[in-house]
Amino acid sequence: MSRSVFSQLIQSVIALLIAFCSGCGGGGDGVTVRGSVTYDGKPVEKGYINFHSKDGKGRSVSGEIDGGKFSVKNVPTGKCRVEVVSTPPSQGPMSMEESVNNAKQKKSEPAKDEVPANAEGNNQVHDIASGTELNLALRPSSSPGPTPSKPASNAPGPIRGKN
Repeated sequence: MSRSVFSQLIQSVIALLIAFCSGCGGGGDGVTVRGSVTYDGKPVEKGYINFHSKDGKGRSVSGEIDGGKFSVKNVPTGKCRVEVVSTPPSQGPMSMEESVNNAKQKKSEPAKDEVPANAEGNNQVHDIASGTELNLALRPSSSPGPTPSKPASNAPGPIRGKN
């Protein structure tokens, strides 16, 4: 084999390996999914949208939500659970005193820009195919949070000491 033929063969093998490996690990397979996300009628300003395979065996892909819009490449086709994660924007650096005061006054309800995991429409399964556009209109959950359990009617009452 002449040196030039061998060199061409090596270059061809390298080119094939590069082309083959560019499809490995999420580098080119899947489809692009675009759309919008609102929560309680308002665009989700900042956050992330995650696509998880329904069976949990495939790969997950994430993308950024900016101004209520997103575009995510290489989303696997088929049934995917779609999760929106958003936290309120940071208000910049605070002094230690401000941080302590904010922690003491923290409310149990989510901040206005935060999308809770249990929001209606969040963590739902969608069928992803070429050209899929998702417009997610998430709403506050209508189901109340966990309620404290009541003792059974045959449960003993409070224990009272003798005085």
